[in-house]
Amino acid sequence: HAQMQMQMQSEQIKLALEAAKAETEKVKIFMEQVKIQIGSASVLEQELTMEIAGRDTISGLPRKIIITSEEIREALREPIAGIIETVMQTLEKAEPELAADLIENGVNLCGGGSLLRGMDTVISNATGLKVILVDDPLSCVARGTSVYLENLEIWKDTLDQNGYSWE
Repeated sequence: HAQMQMQMQSEQIKLALEAAKAETEKVKIFMEQVKIQIGSASVLEQELTMEIAGRDTISGLPRKIIITSEEIREALREPIAGIIETVMQTLEKAEPELAADLIENGVNLCGGGSLLRGMDTVISNATGLKVILVDDPLSCVARGTSVYLENLEIWKDTLDQNGYSWE
């Protein structure tokens, strides 16, 4: 009898954890939608707002609030600062020829983060370089990697210089 109760409680704990994980995933998905709809890396000419509904953590009752692009920007401040820091560190390590090319042609911005309003402006202000948002930034990295892999012989020297074994 006790073993059966333990199994039932264990199963209840497992179900509760799965439910909590599902809730966490819903929140992650929802916050991604908020970021896409009203998020920005820099001050907007016209700040955006979004009404969101949820449960008040104190009263437990349903509640609606208005969230602003300014609040989302503040929440994204540290991750954006980390991105800027990484970009700066990468540029500091650039070979002189690459640095000259970047000064002349700018930096191509790709990946999902590039779709955040004003990300190009923030990076440009931090680096002093022109920043270009590429066409189809979500698949750009995958397409570039594919070209690289299809032409490994051409890029062999870059692998060797960066400490990767060719064999």
